[in-house]
This record gives sequence, structure tokens and C-alpha cells, in this order.
Amino acid sequence: MTQRILGISSTLIFLLSSTLSFSVPAIPADGSFTATTACPAYVSKNKKTNPDNAKITTGTTYPVIEVNTANDPEWYRLRVNEANPPERWIDVKCGTPKVATTENSSNSGTTTTGSTGESGGKGSDCTTAGLADGYVFAVSWQSAFCETHRSKPECNSATSQSWSANNFTLHGLWPNLAKCGIDYGFCSPQPKQTAFCNYPSLPLSPSVSKSLGQVMPSAAAGSCLQLHEWYKHGTCQKEWTADGYFEIAIDLARQFNESGISSFVDKHIGKKVMTQDFLNEIDRDLGTGAHERMKLTCQGGDLVDIYMNLPATIPATPKLAELLPQGKTGFNSTCGDSFHVDAVGYQR
Repeated sequence: MTQRILGISSTLIFLLSSTLSFSVPAIPADGSFTATTACPAYVSKNKKTNPDNAKITTGTTYPVIEVNTANDPEWYRLRVNEANPPERWIDVKCGTPKVATTENSSNSGTTTTGSTGESGGKGSDCTTAGLADGYVFAVSWQSAFCETHRSKPECNSATSQSWSANNFTLHGLWPNLAKCGIDYGFCSPQPKQTAFCNYPSLPLSPSVSKSLGQVMPSAAAGSCLQLHEWYKHGTCQKEWTADGYFEIAIDLARQFNESGISSFVDKHIGKKVMTQDFLNEIDRDLGTGAHERMKLTCQGGDLVDIYMNLPATIPATPKLAELLPQGKTGFNSTCGDSFHVDAVGYQR
């Protein structure tokens, strides 16, 4: 009888502990995870279930969906498109995360890496305008971005006739302070918002709004990336109004596309491109060594983003090919030896 009671008690304790372990919810997060080891991709991190024996691929960057805790996460839930189901848990030891949790409006629990591998803690300088020691200019291949952001209205409205189908779109122009890493931002009293459209509207002129809607599809589609870009990044410079800031960014985006780089990529839509061939094209179009101031990021084998290091001073009539040699060197890539150029529409 005693053994039976003990057995029942043990069973109850096991069931109770199991229930408690599953009652802790994961925390939504936004960011990326670059694999450094080909680790298993689990459907359940607790049970270590992996029905299709999926693994992440070394050097590939994956979008992050959730983390297991806001502070120092040990597990990251990624979207691994080649897996079924694609939502998979990965041990933090298997890669480098760059993630912000969306549990609240602060950056608690954030793991950050700067544009050239630099990282830094926060301080008052990291929210003070006018201290930038450089800029990061970022463009995206919208079709690849949309593969992992299918709920975005700009992704569902894109067609083969859209400007974004054959050109790199504007992601942003970011004042950068090396010691802050990616934490240099929000240099105004306006607090960070969890939804971009919750920010106050901007008094942009009709001409700037029209141009921005072309090079930044989110601005035209109503998902408000331009508001996030201004309140996080634009407020940390003192040279321009919102109109002037976006005019400079639009100009740089058009120069990048018109240099010949977009034509090269457009000819390879749906095809594989050797990374070195692409870097050679960048140097032909924007000057010898231009790629040495850049970072390429890929997700699922597709080229998604290009980040360019520019100097701290950008003139009113900027020339991208002249600014790049003044930016910090430090080429980086998550694309491996080759990448795929995604076409409009969901390919995976």
C-alpha cells in the first residue's frame, strides 16, 4: 500500500511539474539569428522533437519569431522555411542573435551586434542627437524580404510591374555611434512604439511623400516604416528636417540602383549568383573597394539586405560613390559563396 501511495504521489508530482513547465509562454521577438553551427531545429525544445531531422545551415540568417525569456534567452524560435513545420527552436549556442523582444517598449533582453560587428551598452550618449561618428545606409531586395514578412501589405500588393520588383528598396539611413552599436536611436522625447503606425504622423511635403512611396513601399502601403525610421534614426541627426532627411535617403537609394547594381541583379532574378561576382559588380559600379564598406545578409539562401558604411558628414547633394571610400571598412556577409535572387511572389 505504501509503495502504491508513493507511486501515485510521484506520478502527481511529475504531472504537476510537466504542467508548470509548459505554462510559461514564449515571448514574441523580432530580429535575426545567424547560424554558426549546423544544429538540430526542434519543433519542441522541451521534448527535442524533430520529425524531419531538420538542421539550420551554417552562415545562414533566419528571422526570429520568439524567445524563451526576455533576459538572456537560451532558446530562439526561428522560421526555417525548408523545415516542416517551419517554426523551430534553436539553442543560442548555435549562432549569433540580433533580437529585440516585443514584450514591452524597452530593449530589455536584447542581444545586439553593430553593423560592422561592433557592439556596445547603452548610455545617455546613445539617445543624444548629433553625436554620430558615421552613417549606415541600408537597402533591401523587397521580394526576398517579403518571403518572411507575408503579412505586410506592401508584400501582398507587389507585382512584377512594381518598382520594387527590379530595384533595391530603401530600408533606412542611420546615424551611427560605434560605442552604442545598434542602440544609437530615439533621440527625441517620443517613446519607442511597438507598432510603427502608432508614431505621430510626419509633415512631409507631397513631393517627398510621393518619392518615398516608390523607394520605400511600406510608406505607400500604409505599414509606416518611414515613421519608425524617423523617430528611431532621423531624430539622432541635426542637419535636416524630416523632409530633408528623407530626400537625402531617397537620393542615395536611387544612386545605388542607377549605378548598374540593380540591372545586374535584375538579370539574375530566379537564378543563383556567385557572391564574388556580385562584389566585383559593386566595385565596378561604385568604385574599387566599395564592397569593403558593406555587409550582405541572406535568409534562406536569398539576398535580402545590403548595409553600407558612410562617413559622419553627408553633404546636401551627396554622391554615393564618393561617400563610400570615407566610410569604415569591415566587409561582412552571411551569404556564403553564392545566393539566390528572389522573384516577386512567394517562392517558398
